[in-house]
Amino acid sequence: MKKKIRRKNKLQAIDLVTQSDSRQNISREKKPISLKHVLILSALLFCFFICLFYNSDGMTVNQATIVGVAGSTCISVVVLVITLNSEDRKKYQTAKNSASVLAKVLNSVSLQLYQANAKTILPICYPDNWLAYYTDCSLYLQYDYLEILLQEFNIIERINKSINNDDRDAVQKLIDYRKYLLTDSSLDFNVLSVASNLSAFSLGLPEQKSWKGDVDYIAFKKYLIRKYARHIKHLAEDYLNKNDGNADVEKVQYYVMEELRKIGDLRDGKYKYYVLDNKKMLYALFYIFLSLKETDSISLCWGRLSIKDAKTE
Repeated sequence: MKKKIRRKNKLQAIDLVTQSDSRQNISREKKPISLKHVLILSALLFCFFICLFYNSDGMTVNQATIVGVAGSTCISVVVLVITLNSEDRKKYQTAKNSASVLAKVLNSVSLQLYQANAKTILPICYPDNWLAYYTDCSLYLQYDYLEILLQEFNIIERINKSINNDDRDAVQKLIDYRKYLLTDSSLDFNVLSVASNLSAFSLGLPEQKSWKGDVDYIAFKKYLIRKYARHIKHLAEDYLNKNDGNADVEKVQYYVMEELRKIGDLRDGKYKYYVLDNKKMLYALFYIFLSLKETDSISLCWGRLSIKDAKTE
């Protein structure tokens, strides 16, 4: 009964976060005015008016009156801003605290998995209410991390269930799948970069953008397309010829990636770190296959590459 209640609450929380993120271009919360900035502004205004009053000997009565009214008005406005903005600052501080806790949870989970293996692993410890922490900070974050978080904790939940069932093979498969997501998945972020961005947000620092938008990576992708697109298509066609004319695009990507890494100019050149990074290579290759033209001898359809006019399964 308790499990059903927790599951219901979890689904409601997911629905709440999803609705909030679907409106991110409209209702994304802005960082409130910092109390420190308000106090600094207040101090500057105070000093300014003190200086005016010290030099008020040369002022007429009307000028002195205007300065006095302006000073009191500014002080009133500052007090009003501090009062009205206090609730927003409290929410923002709660969001930062929740982001910090969630970042620590993700790092703890990663450390537990890093130190374990399928034979000796113990159940992974993590709070059941992790989604509440994300709900607190989601509207202040620059990017949406819900998909990655759901994916991560779903894997952990399945690992714990497999451990309780003493199914070590299932545990190892899940660990391997998680490693694949870290190194090969083409999502904008992985769980490690999410933890890093949550930690940065909690410290008041900017979140790092997706690796796909990195200027150097974009330059690498353009270089790969310009110089090696034709060779990549020939490698793909060679693989297909050895596999009845058609194959899953992911299998072709891995084959072509390993063949490209044998090329010295790529392996040891300017972009060698991108060439050795699976996800960045796989994403660039998929982009090339996705951009196949009518004149090309191979085509992509429903996740499979095939030689044109070849019999498909």
